[in-house]
Amino acid sequence: MDFTLDEKTNAHILKLRHFIKKELQPLEEEVEAKGILDSSLAAEILEKSRALGFYGMNIPVEHGGGGFNSVQMVYLEQEMGQTTDPLVRRAFGNVYEVLLACNEAQRQQWLIPCVRGERTCSIAMTEPEAGSDSGGILLLLSQMDMAGYSTLTSAQWEMACSQTSMLSPLVQRM
Repeated sequence: MDFTLDEKTNAHILKLRHFIKKELQPLEEEVEAKGILDSSLAAEILEKSRALGFYGMNIPVEHGGGGFNSVQMVYLEQEMGQTTDPLVRRAFGNVYEVLLACNEAQRQQWLIPCVRGERTCSIAMTEPEAGSDSGGILLLLSQMDMAGYSTLTSAQWEMACSQTSMLSPLVQRM
């Protein structure tokens, strides 16, 4: 396997490194002290990030994303590791590849708004009396109709809670 990066990816890495150093790292102390990022500042960071092509980098171009593959994303995420996770999530988004498996109507409702930064995803990873054991999460699905399921759960999540518009639980068929 060849891990050599093309010029486009190398340029994007340098641009991302500069953005993190200039825009995000100066906010780290404030976010750490307050435990939250001011919503107007979060919106400003999101707009700057989208304008530079940083939002939804892992999603194919045909869906409005950056089109970077898994190897390229490893290098980009290495740069993201130079700041705090709450800033990374606000600036670069949580656009999960599982949304690529949606049908066209679902893509329009969920994937495309996530790639545009209009919706934010979170993954349920804990709940009361289960700790961080994702296998301990209880999720009840009740069939709604042939098109989908309604979800009933007691799962709690902390990351991006106030900005999350959808929850992607990890599901195991029992």
